[in-house]
Amino acid sequence: MAEYEIYPLEIGYFPDHDRSSITYLKGTGEKHYAPILVFIIKGNGKTILVDTGASDPDFAEKYHHTIIQTEDMKILNALKRIGVTVDDIDFLINTHLHWDHCFNNDLFPGKKIYLQKHEFDFAVDPWPVLRPAYEHYKTDRTPPWACSLPYFEFVNGDCEILPGIKLISMPGHSPGSQGVMTDTREGKYLICGDAIPAYEIWEAPGHEMIGIFSDMEAQYNTYKKLDAMGDFRILPGHDKRVLDHSVYPNKE
Repeated sequence: MAEYEIYPLEIGYFPDHDRSSITYLKGTGEKHYAPILVFIIKGNGKTILVDTGASDPDFAEKYHHTIIQTEDMKILNALKRIGVTVDDIDFLINTHLHWDHCFNNDLFPGKKIYLQKHEFDFAVDPWPVLRPAYEHYKTDRTPPWACSLPYFEFVNGDCEILPGIKLISMPGHSPGSQGVMTDTREGKYLICGDAIPAYEIWEAPGHEMIGIFSDMEAQYNTYKKLDAMGDFRILPGHDKRVLDHSVYPNKE
């Protein structure tokens, strides 16, 4: 069986994220720290980048939310800390096309990017309320994913892209959200993106509803699907507990 290691990298954080954006209608006005995470998967001669993170702090402050990003957190510097360069990366995966998950796609020119076709179709013409999340042209900005058009490798639904690495369709947060199920020496890990943004969502009895979603029914169906998939561990999209370990499985 192919086995990999997963390295979470914090490339910035929201210092005052409203908790209700994580858990539906809970914790409104309660602020908390939410990391902006990308992941490197290494193994079997491959190096894969999952998501590319958010914009610089000035852009984020103007158009979205306050983020903090030190020089060390910039994505290329974060990759350098674990010995990875742009040239080392074989391909990318975008869990979805919201601005805080694909903004730095342009730093990896020529790299294939796996994406659910349904996510792309929606991003081309999202509902007005969701246009800012996609940096849609009708917000007078250029979508950060636009530079990736020649490099997208579209998939439809669940798809094994390498032995031991499978894309899992997980709609709900966005129409084409996907996770990355990865085989390791300690079993399977699911990199969730924002389909499951925090451990508390998954750990609650019956699972909590996420705070930001495009389709509540699809989100619950995603939970049902995952519940039927057997044993795996999750790595949520915006939970600081992910950073408790520098690599998964934990070597300590």
